[in-house]
Amino acid sequence: MSALLTIVSLFFVPALYFIWQDIKTRTPTSKKIVTNNKVPIPTPIKTTNKIQNPKSKIQNQIYQGDILEELAKTNLHILFGVMSGGGKSTSMKVIIKKIHELNISARFYIIDPKTTDWLGLQLYDDTVFYLSGEVLEQLIQLKTITERIFNLLDNRIKSCQQLLLSGEELPEPEHDVYLIIDEWYSLYDSLKKLPPKIKAEYDLQSISLHINTIIAKGREHKVHVFLVSQTHLATETGISTAMRRSIALVGQGRLTAEGDGGYASIEGIINDSNVFKDSQKRNKLMKTLRSAIEVNENNLPIILTTMGKPRIGLLPDLSEIHSYRIKDYGN
Repeated sequence: MSALLTIVSLFFVPALYFIWQDIKTRTPTSKKIVTNNKVPIPTPIKTTNKIQNPKSKIQNQIYQGDILEELAKTNLHILFGVMSGGGKSTSMKVIIKKIHELNISARFYIIDPKTTDWLGLQLYDDTVFYLSGEVLEQLIQLKTITERIFNLLDNRIKSCQQLLLSGEELPEPEHDVYLIIDEWYSLYDSLKKLPPKIKAEYDLQSISLHINTIIAKGREHKVHVFLVSQTHLATETGISTAMRRSIALVGQGRLTAEGDGGYASIEGIINDSNVFKDSQKRNKLMKTLRSAIEVNENNLPIILTTMGKPRIGLLPDLSEIHSYRIKDYGN
């Protein structure tokens, strides 16, 4: 009998032990696994504002700086390619105000075929030139003023050349000069349609020549051109494609209660392969424009500039500029 018990204990007890170990490994336990006496701390799930606020990602694509002030500070020439109702005259007034605040000695020569109030500058002599009469009369007036600024630049260039030949240091020009032509597209379109005989008789071809020369040489001598047009296209503005590097293109748009305006001028600049050769850049800018329209709940003007790194931003309400008056001009 004792021999039988000994045999059972040798085989049965180990079998029970292995069965028990197998049950323990299969049964889940509520006890935490402890390694080196430290309980592992679960990693928290990170959340970001971009997930919580989808609009934040869109707003990050839109430029938050003051584009109009940057345009006022640049030494580039500017071509506003903005459709009627897009707010180009309002933005131009804001730029003029900012230029005057930054540089009180700056001189403006504003050519206007309409009757715009230019912040009171029309009250000063030799500043605002309202074109009047028939188309030919207006173009003759335009030629006279552009020729005057061209001669001013030419005199500055000749003065610098004489100083260089004499071995003297070049002084800074006396003051910055800004030639601003409103409704340039309409004026240039009228110029193109004139019979060649009349253009030759009054030497009206020199208008485009003078403007392109100022664009080519003016920056070095602080003579600037701002053209306010309805389009940016070289064929419609008379600006040589070779001069485009010296020009900051500006597109602007908004929807008005009258139904005009819109964003076609901005889209036109973005889709122009002569302006942006890289299709990926064009696609990215178009997405940014769509994003700006999406978040533009107050129907503010949207602006695009090619100056430096191309960017798109929302302008604030600029209506107060129409009651602003420039003081101490010409001092």
